Amino acid sequence: MTTPLVSVYMDPPSEKAVIAVQSVIVIVALVGNSLVCAIIMKNPGKRTTMNCLLLNLAIADITVVAFFASRFILIQAYNHPDGKVGTILCKLLTGGTFGWIGSCASVFTLVAIAIERYYAVILPLGNRATFTKASLKVIIPASWIFGIILCLPDFLVKDFCKSYRACVANWPPAHAWMPKAYTLLWTILIAAIPVSVMTVLYSRVVFTLWLKPSQAIGNDPSEQGRSRVRKRVTAMVLVVSVIFAFCWITECTDYTLLVFSSKLALGNATHVISSTLIMFNSSINPIVYALISHRFRDEIIRMIRVTHRTRIRKRPEFKISCENKASSNQTAEDEPNRNMDKKENCARSRRNPTRSALFANCVGVENVAET
Repeated sequence: MTTPLVSVYMDPPSEKAVIAVQSVIVIVALVGNSLVCAIIMKNPGKRTTMNCLLLNLAIADITVVAFFASRFILIQAYNHPDGKVGTILCKLLTGGTFGWIGSCASVFTLVAIAIERYYAVILPLGNRATFTKASLKVIIPASWIFGIILCLPDFLVKDFCKSYRACVANWPPAHAWMPKAYTLLWTILIAAIPVSVMTVLYSRVVFTLWLKPSQAIGNDPSEQGRSRVRKRVTAMVLVVSVIFAFCWITECTDYTLLVFSSKLALGNATHVISSTLIMFNSSINPIVYALISHRFRDEIIRMIRVTHRTRIRKRPEFKISCENKASSNQTAEDEPNRNMDKKENCARSRRNPTRSALFANCVGVENVAET
């Protein structure tokens, strides 16, 4: 039996270490981005333009780690089938194509966030006209359509390789220029253009917020508060963008060298490192939000507390109701009039909200009175 792809160029201890690191990244990414989605979806007041873009970014990151996990981690737990079944499985699951679609959507969303920050800081009046709910209905689907179109060639040529026991791109041998052209297209559209656009936009934003003195702010408390909010939000998305640039430049450089240089064959350790960085990029965003945004931290703490209190309340309420039902049955024959009076008071309290504070726990009151 052939060895797994990671084992081709790594010894067993290193292989286990890589799988362990990637597993931790996947767990952190799934939990963190799920919290981001839950916080935004459960709070209608937080569905601003920026938060809707961050929601799309979180969904894209979940897609990345979910399908990359099947490609690099779960494939170690079973024998991948070959033939037509293996090819279909590579195209739909283990090849990571849908993960790359999520990556493209993530890149597209980060560029949209940079544009949103530019309009919010440099052209605040133009921000309302450019980023509305109607425009988001175009931007968010466009990010995924962009990913599908860009990843379509990879989907078509994806096949299972028995020697590596992994899914690889099987380009037609007669057209050797295709993988090179496709790699260059990826490097330009996913790394070069997005990083250049974000660099230009964020340089203007940083200069305006931190370096350029603003006479409009002055001693106005409202303007000072608005400026602090803009700085905090900009710093948060700027850190996310810098991490993205580092991870994706590494990935695109690795693939470019892999295609254009015969010395870097499939199986070089840089391939695992660059792929792990892409997964890391999808997991780090919620951590950045929590470190920079105190509102995000507060929402996480509030959600955890509410969940914890709900679990605590459910158990004693169930037990009390059972005990109260049993005790009421035992004492009903001895004191029917008193039970009827208390039940009538409880019924009145339910009909009249002003009396609910006095009879908030009707069944519990019955037990206390009878004992």
